[in-house]
Amino acid sequence: QRVFQSIPLRPQRIFILGAGFFKRVFINTLLSIAALFTSEKVIDRIRFVELEDVKKDVEDESLPVYVGGQGGGLRSHEDLIAWIKMRLETIYRVPDI
Repeated sequence: QRVFQSIPLRPQRIFILGAGFFKRVFINTLLSIAALFTSEKVIDRIRFVELEDVKKDVEDESLPVYVGGQGGGLRSHEDLIAWIKMRLETIYRVPDI
């Protein structure tokens, strides 16, 4: 849970797409173990879904291009690198003690 709280994002949902039966069993096993160390609220946000279900909840502007979205405003690899650098520069730095 500390790791989840340290992420500068607060995802409301975590979608898992394209997981077959064995992958679902494996992931559910991992989630069962993770549930011992995190709150139920975090675990409840994780869902196995199909792409159509994601498109109902997520705007096309935020979906990756390879699933028919607009890529979240990132048109190229260079845009992604620039966005990551910008985000890293804005993270609060903890002073040395």
